[in-house]
Amino acid sequence: MPQKKIRPQTTLKSSEELNALVLTATTKILLGHPFFACLLLKRPVSADTSIDTACTDGRQIWYSPQFFSGLSLAEIMGVLAHEVLHCALLHHLRDMGRDHDLWNRACDFVINLILVEAGFTLPAGVLLDDQFKGMSAEHVYHLLKKNGVGSYKGTIMIGQFKRRSFDSSPFAAGYAQEVAIEISRLRAEAGAALTQAKMRGRVPAGLERVLGALEKSLVNWKDVLAAFLHEQFKTSTSFLTPNRRYIHQGIYLPGQRNEKCGSFIFAFDTSMSISEKMLNTFFNEAVDILQMANEPVTVIHCDAAVERVETLYPGDPRPTLHPKGGGGTSFSPVFEYANKNKLDVSALIYFTDGECSTFGDEPVFPVLWGCTDPSFSPPFGQVVALPIQQEHHCTIAA
Repeated sequence: MPQKKIRPQTTLKSSEELNALVLTATTKILLGHPFFACLLLKRPVSADTSIDTACTDGRQIWYSPQFFSGLSLAEIMGVLAHEVLHCALLHHLRDMGRDHDLWNRACDFVINLILVEAGFTLPAGVLLDDQFKGMSAEHVYHLLKKNGVGSYKGTIMIGQFKRRSFDSSPFAAGYAQEVAIEISRLRAEAGAALTQAKMRGRVPAGLERVLGALEKSLVNWKDVLAAFLHEQFKTSTSFLTPNRRYIHQGIYLPGQRNEKCGSFIFAFDTSMSISEKMLNTFFNEAVDILQMANEPVTVIHCDAAVERVETLYPGDPRPTLHPKGGGGTSFSPVFEYANKNKLDVSALIYFTDGECSTFGDEPVFPVLWGCTDPSFSPPFGQVVALPIQQEHHCTIAA
């Protein structure tokens, strides 16, 4: 979607003038904003006449000469800080198949509030609305999709982020590892930058909160899952023979001699807000868990109501799943279904994007929420953020 230019009738500055402005802006950021400076100095900044404003892919930053020619020095500082914050918050890796333009706008709303708090000056007309203060980009995206962009202040995206290009294709075995390496690199950069800023006593509260939430969300999902299953499944275990099916995932589970236990349930959020990429992520994780459980599990598809119930069986390397839904979102029907049908549930894992506030009563069985939104905070159960990955282990049937 084309962006509106903020000051379209400006005299184009020479490349030498623009380079000098970028250098001066970088120097002033270095002196007054250590967190942003640490990240900016690691990324080359180049002019690109094919873009409207500015953009980043996590490793580089590009700007439009026409756009920068119409900005003050303070505004250029704000735009550069805006781009590095996209990198620090992994926005180019967290879109999970969402509408790219809308996701970009949601991220801009979050970033711009942090930048204003940090003392930066932003160009006039940018996406800036106090209603979104303290929200994650995922939450803002949900509100924009629900209410429309025009319901909030600002019309202009001052920068975009590009999806990173990796050596492996999304369907190749090495793709997930490349993404994981990129995430680790960016986390390390942000951590080092935050340390430097703290040493100088210049960390905006909003920035520290958002980075803290993101760091918490990147806890190893597999480790949390293994601990959850060990605690919930009433099995006798033996460490003589590890479960070889899961060793390649980096988890060494003990071999199990199953005693009588209740059923294990997957609940999939299949509401309209769930993209195909999210759905694939949910199903890929479910297939891995199925191998861990080593017994059939019940799968419940739910949007605003339970739409389908099916069973997955271990041993099938490419199970076919039949998602059904596409409406609104409510979590309570899943728990009501289990209660109404008197299911003997040992544990339930609910895969969701977190875009719902209707939970119903807390069930008697333990719940683990696998969520793509790092700020998701349900009234009960344990929460862990799903990893950003696009491996395809299973078949999704229409």
